Amino acid sequence: LTALVLARALRARCRLLKDTEGVFERDPALDPGARSFHALSFARALAIGGRVLQPQAVRYARAANLAFEVAALGSHRATCVGAH
Repeated sequence: LTALVLARALRARCRLLKDTEGVFERDPALDPGARSFHALSFARALAIGGRVLQPQAVRYARAANLAFEVAALGSHRATCVGAH
């Protein structure tokens, strides 16, 4: 949430760093065949639940119309979350 608030204040791009290369349909640690999402709407990101993304952060980004990315540190792959 803090990263999104700062990105909005600074008018900067926001990339939330996780231990996976984006948001997956299922936990990739439990299911190595799980596919990652290239893009998600705010609504779909909220529906996935709070294991990867804080619901409060997603609601804030939706209210601010602030798209953001989810990726691993150093990864070129990411999931874009926004008004898709």
